[in-house]
Amino acid sequence: MVQPLGRDEVHARRGGVFRRRWATESDTAFGATRRTRYVDDGHLVLAPRDTSVADTMTFTDAGEGRTALLLYPKPSPEDIAELASTWNLHPLVVEDLLHAGQRPKLERYDDALFLVVRSAWYVDAAEDVDFAEFHILVRPRAVAVFCQDGRWIDGVDADDASGAADRGGSDAPRR
Repeated sequence: MVQPLGRDEVHARRGGVFRRRWATESDTAFGATRRTRYVDDGHLVLAPRDTSVADTMTFTDAGEGRTALLLYPKPSPEDIAELASTWNLHPLVVEDLLHAGQRPKLERYDDALFLVVRSAWYVDAAEDVDFAEFHILVRPRAVAVFCQDGRWIDGVDADDASGAADRGGSDAPRR
């Protein structure tokens, strides 16, 4: 007789897809919870390390062809509060950002689109498919991506500096 998998075994096989990994104290060291990139006239530009969410709005408002990309590999409640305050996010969006394990969806709140999406990749060693959840906010000239499972969209651990968000990082042109 086949025994059904227990709850912990299911989480282990699926990489904790529905379990929220909050940022730890070591994760929240300066600059560890948000990576900010600017796109200026189609060129990726690294933002200064101490850039705030308000600074990104100043950048995008300073000229045409500018976009801010805010990447949160391990978002903390403080990260979400800063973005919510600066972008004047609807309370329901803030609640959704704080809680992972949601179904994929697309919702519109004022000038922001809120998406919950999942990526999937094959894990050769386990001969299994693993998933990660992302919350994405899209506004005019700004995008914020929250990695809800501590992994980039390609499955690379967010602690890995060679993750998708840093490809081209130091080689990217600076303006």
